[in-house]
Amino acid sequence: MIIFRKILYWTIKLAVKLFFLWWSVILIQPGLTQSNFPVRTQWRSPDGSLPMTYQQWKADWESQSRTMDGEVVYRTAGFLKTEVDSFVFGNDYAYFKDFVRHSDGNLCQDLPPQASFIVLLNGNDQKILTDDAPRWSIGDPNISGMGWFGIELGNFNQPAIAIGDSFNIIFSCYKPAEIPQQGSYSKQIIGLPFVAWPSTLYLQDLVIPVPPDSLTLAREGTALRLCWEQLPGVSYTIYRRSQSDTLARNFPRFQYEKIAEGIIDSCYTDGQIDTLDSYGYLLFARDLSSGRTSGRSRDICEHSQRGNVRAIFIQPELYPAIQANIIRLVTDWEAEGAEVVVYSMQFPGASALRDTLRAIDDLQGALLVGNFPVPWFQFCDPDGSNYQEYPADLFFMDLDGIWEDNLYRPSSGPMLPGTDGIYDTHYDDYPRTTEKPEIIIARIIPTPGMGDAEEIINNYLDKVYNYRHDLGDIRQEFRALAYPDDDWNLWGNDIATLYLSQVYQEYLCIYEINATTGVDYRERLNDHYSLLHVWVHSWSGGHAFKVNDGTQNEWFYNFQILPSGSNANFYQLFACSNSSYVEDLNCGAIYALQTSSGINTIGSTHSGGMLHFDYFYTQLSRGISFGEAFFKTFQFVGEHGYNHDMRGWYYGLTFNGDPFIIPQPTAVNTISRKKPVPILQAYELDNYPNPFNSSTRITLSLPAAADVQLSIYNILGQKVRSLERGHLSAGSHRIIWDGKNDAGHFLPSGVYFARLQQSNEVLQIRKMMLMQ
Repeated sequence: MIIFRKILYWTIKLAVKLFFLWWSVILIQPGLTQSNFPVRTQWRSPDGSLPMTYQQWKADWESQSRTMDGEVVYRTAGFLKTEVDSFVFGNDYAYFKDFVRHSDGNLCQDLPPQASFIVLLNGNDQKILTDDAPRWSIGDPNISGMGWFGIELGNFNQPAIAIGDSFNIIFSCYKPAEIPQQGSYSKQIIGLPFVAWPSTLYLQDLVIPVPPDSLTLAREGTALRLCWEQLPGVSYTIYRRSQSDTLARNFPRFQYEKIAEGIIDSCYTDGQIDTLDSYGYLLFARDLSSGRTSGRSRDICEHSQRGNVRAIFIQPELYPAIQANIIRLVTDWEAEGAEVVVYSMQFPGASALRDTLRAIDDLQGALLVGNFPVPWFQFCDPDGSNYQEYPADLFFMDLDGIWEDNLYRPSSGPMLPGTDGIYDTHYDDYPRTTEKPEIIIARIIPTPGMGDAEEIINNYLDKVYNYRHDLGDIRQEFRALAYPDDDWNLWGNDIATLYLSQVYQEYLCIYEINATTGVDYRERLNDHYSLLHVWVHSWSGGHAFKVNDGTQNEWFYNFQILPSGSNANFYQLFACSNSSYVEDLNCGAIYALQTSSGINTIGSTHSGGMLHFDYFYTQLSRGISFGEAFFKTFQFVGEHGYNHDMRGWYYGLTFNGDPFIIPQPTAVNTISRKKPVPILQAYELDNYPNPFNSSTRITLSLPAAADVQLSIYNILGQKVRSLERGHLSAGSHRIIWDGKNDAGHFLPSGVYFARLQQSNEVLQIRKMMLMQ
């Protein structure tokens, strides 16, 4: 009898797995991955053509000989392995998976926050799990958006699940402009590991309250005060989770315990907390007439925008070989006053990684070491031109923003309403009115063609350690090279003269037409600059410098970087797609990881790059790290949201390397020579950016000291703002206009004029375009 039961058990388990495999094949649409809709598991081919799998690409690489000026640099790739049984924690223990259908019979394809569920054990609502609960293995998210959902029942604790227990799932779905739907399902655990035949949870139209909204959470002494938007006719139930309640490798359990119910108010003070712990909360609304309960609110946890916690996420296959260097990095970060958490784990999708980042209290930033899920974003002009599809790390940086897939790209023309598995919509989450990110995200991601990933990462971490402690000769001379090619030569020279010089008093700017060439650039790479800032048309595998008055291109390729002896510490790459980490041998990774002294690069995964270098270098001059200046620039631009133009420039920005490195001179090179400032011959007035959507920097230059006035006028000739009035010394002066009038109110979009005058004489007028 025992043998028969075992045979029956394993037969049922095998049948269930085969059923779900069959169902996945017939249900998943082409172009969507099973793990999570915005996640791509395919790498792009080097020429940007059709994607190929890692296995296909690896086979292609291994059939080719790769050399750089005679030096063999290609070795068998040592990472990005796709293991069928690579689990987050281990095998599924009690993962229950089922279908869910709307009242019309169609499979539910909604995603959180529209769709959500909770799970009760043995009918007891004192402790619950939600769709945020972690999986124990790689697979679909708990709400897939493809008609099924799942939950790892093993997350229940005190008590844990046991054979004979029952569980109840309550699933809620709120579709815009439609009646809410809700349904429940009960099942008994007949064995562990748990196996159940797939069935269906049916939803029905129900008049239920909306989930509580506008949640805020703040410390008040030794208590936490939770507030929300109170609605008439409902009471509120509050659940709490502890951040210290974790599974293996520090992963949050997301088990909630009820702490209050029947509240008819807009706030609740939780005084029963451990001041050394951190907490997250959920709310439910209960209709006082019908007794029906809403779906869950979003989770709100203690989370400051600028905490002191730094996280390191490491691809599990890499961790054993780099562990010693990771420990050394953690020690250095702790010496800088940070609390450090380390995760060695993989994720089923980009959303799962983002959820984990959101669950870390006081997070300042995270370093992703190895291959992790990629959040893809697509973008084009309203007429359908300039379409681009690219990785967007802002998805991880902006923890409380909302990202959606609402459009698809037809064969021609603009994008249309629909879905295609790629994010295309990003907006702020209430009550926030900005699109500012909350944390820094940086990557260390060698690509397969670069060689053995473990060796590259260990060598890179050695460089970082040596730079921090000024060991060897890794710190280069404390000076900078600005290298703007033809299309940006004057702007680049202004940035170098006015802003880069605030960090590096000694700098060289090569900006004359025909002076910037591929050959000249290569020869300057080994001139021991601390920072190199280049503006040049590019792709992931190189740069294209304009020559012969812009009539021809001179190419500089990725395979020339190492033979050139490039030895700068930091690289600011205003270079299209140069840091596209999904492309093999991308320049951003080579500059940072493989050059002799490279520490970090800032670049983009698509066309364009950072625009507000004036703000970036001003922040960097205040003694903060490169990553913090990068982060603050993102915050500055996102203060009033990204307009269409800014979205095209900023969404692909990415940071390669340790983000917490501060630019420092060597111990023997603490005195720098300042580049002579040219003598002005006339009054000058300029502003940047232009057009602008939140603020612009106005630069006025005087050949001699003078009493001047700087004012803003509208197109009707009316003065709307006085910015400067008084005596100014000779030279350049920078003034920020925030788009407001003298009364402090934001002005409407339109054309405005900056006017510089002395007494009644108008010296200069500058036309500006404000786009609110």
